[in-house]
Amino acid sequence: MPKNILLVMLEFDNWLQARAWSYTGAWAFHDGLTAIGHNCTVFLATHGKKDDNPKELSARLRAVLKENSYDQVWIWCVHTNFDAEFWGLLRETIPIRIGILMESLSMTADEIAIVPQFSDRKLKTYAQLLNCTHALAVDEADVTSISNDLSIPTLWNTVSVPKRFITSLPPPVEEHAVFIGNKYGPRKEYLEDPQFAQILTRPHIPERNTTLPEQYDAAHAAYHALKDSGNAPPSTHNDHISVIATIRAKLFQLHLMGIRMGFCSVGLPSIVKAHTARVAEAMAASTPVVNWIPPQRPRCEALFVNQVEYIGYRDKTELLNILVTLKSDPELRHSMTIAGRDALTNRHTSEVAMHNFSLLRDNA
Repeated sequence: MPKNILLVMLEFDNWLQARAWSYTGAWAFHDGLTAIGHNCTVFLATHGKKDDNPKELSARLRAVLKENSYDQVWIWCVHTNFDAEFWGLLRETIPIRIGILMESLSMTADEIAIVPQFSDRKLKTYAQLLNCTHALAVDEADVTSISNDLSIPTLWNTVSVPKRFITSLPPPVEEHAVFIGNKYGPRKEYLEDPQFAQILTRPHIPERNTTLPEQYDAAHAAYHALKDSGNAPPSTHNDHISVIATIRAKLFQLHLMGIRMGFCSVGLPSIVKAHTARVAEAMAASTPVVNWIPPQRPRCEALFVNQVEYIGYRDKTELLNILVTLKSDPELRHSMTIAGRDALTNRHTSEVAMHNFSLLRDNA
């Protein structure tokens, strides 16, 4: 049965930060839910150069709740800041409240040294989740800890891509493998290692040849200016959502083209202990993918068939050997491309992922 769902989605107000927040991290949820028949209303909570004021968010939420009633709210719980009034409105009006976690909550001492602002992430996120009835966590370890610590039914949220973005192309033929992402922590050891200089590169991605990043920034700046003027018409937020969704989709398509600038896509170690979006994105781009296997994450390691749908590695030496082999073996790259794309199409589209969340069917 179709449900009315409010999506309180995290978005960044500048492309420098937003680039790292993949389309798959939020907008893909909207695509998947609407594709399987649910009625979704997007409510953006903006983070970045100018975070949305919590009081303004509560006022906007109050107005949204006057216009419609909702069966569920899906609310992004990392990088967002909601006040007690906001959470109170959700608790009073929407019976099913699903907290979305797209990053790991558990941080090592070394990781906190790299990103000290995340030292209290788990504490802050737990405070938000206490207002939720369910949770979706991208890190399988968080699924267990949230369920045990907070007694909230928690499901594992794996990487997915909307079906409309999946390509049917032969694997790219290039001289280098590509890494697209931020350079931090242990990634520096790979990217600055001379052994990788001739085989792994960070490409000049296609978006840089367009004005789309500037359009994205300008749209957010115009939205903030209109809000601050005191003369914003009632349609301002919905108009802004439409503009951002369009730009986001165009930039995501260019991002997939960027992945095809290498003979394979490489995922380097990450503070997110899960297969990051780049795995599914590479499969959607018809490109072989080699990805770091997070330690002590057996479900993650088994999500895709290693050596068939992707190739996993644990250290620099293993990665280097894999890349040398892949570069010289077009048949292997071809078979991986087909197997990875088939795995994505059959098991990991956003449409399949949203359908598989039993809470959609079991909690009317």
